[in-house]
Amino acid sequence: MGHHQTLQRLLRRTRQPALQVAQTARCLVLQAYDFSPDDDLLEKLLTLNLEFAEKEKRGEAVVGPWDPTKDPP
Repeated sequence: MGHHQTLQRLLRRTRQPALQVAQTARCLVLQAYDFSPDDDLLEKLLTLNLEFAEKEKRGEAVVGPWDPTKDPP
């Protein structure tokens, strides 16, 4: 059995858990930031990151998606 076939078997075995992790992460981001499933997540997160960077430059507090009156999860 060649290296290529072994690699293919490994990828088939690991693809499903990785896909589940990616889907779970996507759901958590959608929920945490109240994004729509139709949104382009990378674009939305980049925009949010740039907004936070500007706030930090101005010395403003940057708060995560949790309730600022409670400890973060």
